[in-house]
Amino acid sequence: MSITLEQATSVQAFQFFPSEHSGSLCCGSLFGSDPDGEPYNWSLAPLGPKPNPRSSALIERLEVISLHLDVRNWYAPIPTKFNGKIVRATDCDDPIALPGIDGQIWRGVHADGIVLQRGSGYLLSAGGCPVIVATDGDQLVVAHAGHESLFPFETSVVKNIAAEFGDPSKVTVRVFWSIQATRYTFELSGEHAAGTMKVLNRLYSEGYWDCVSHFRPGVDCIDLPKIIEKQAEVLGMNIAAPNAERFLPDYHVCDTRTEGKTDDGEPLRNFRNLIAVTWR
Repeated sequence: MSITLEQATSVQAFQFFPSEHSGSLCCGSLFGSDPDGEPYNWSLAPLGPKPNPRSSALIERLEVISLHLDVRNWYAPIPTKFNGKIVRATDCDDPIALPGIDGQIWRGVHADGIVLQRGSGYLLSAGGCPVIVATDGDQLVVAHAGHESLFPFETSVVKNIAAEFGDPSKVTVRVFWSIQATRYTFELSGEHAAGTMKVLNRLYSEGYWDCVSHFRPGVDCIDLPKIIEKQAEVLGMNIAAPNAERFLPDYHVCDTRTEGKTDDGEPLRNFRNLIAVTWR
């Protein structure tokens, strides 16, 4: 590799044992700005079928991360439809080569999450949507969860996660790297008011009033981890204790970077983090 992990990007990571009985280890890593604080757009879209000048630099960074985390097969279902679906590794049938490490990133399916195989990894580029890890010790599901993925409840990503397990009461759910509620604001007036009312009415009508708080006059905010955990409890799953990785650090919250451009000319609003989850 011509670059090091430190040169590729900043990183924050944590490890935990999803089950005290399984001996398995889950590792989550958050990649964002370069070490000098410059934002980097971790969107995986340049790896698609159309040629993109950013793809070679992105692949080089992904190879560095793969070596660091000792993973050769990554699964990255496309979450942009917020459809709540959970897929299997075999559903990801469009491999993108990482030639420098003899690895692949598997895409090709629109879904919010995947049943992750041991020894492999999950990749997600996101601006502030939380990530969910759910496990009973024998199986692990990892998923993206924008607020559109959580409603209606019948097709919620959380409900679909629970359906992957035979006994939800043996499943522990952990939410991490979400945008903080005070940064996830909705204006009650102005050009976005109609969309705000639609979101809030859905929350109130389905009993999630305590997941909404008044941030300042005319602006409410929504606590996404709280919504996820309430749904998980309704489904009989267990909630892991809050952790230091529950919320994104302020400098990783992407939707606030709306002014200026990156070194490669992209608007800062296009900045995305990369989240990698591995299971061994």
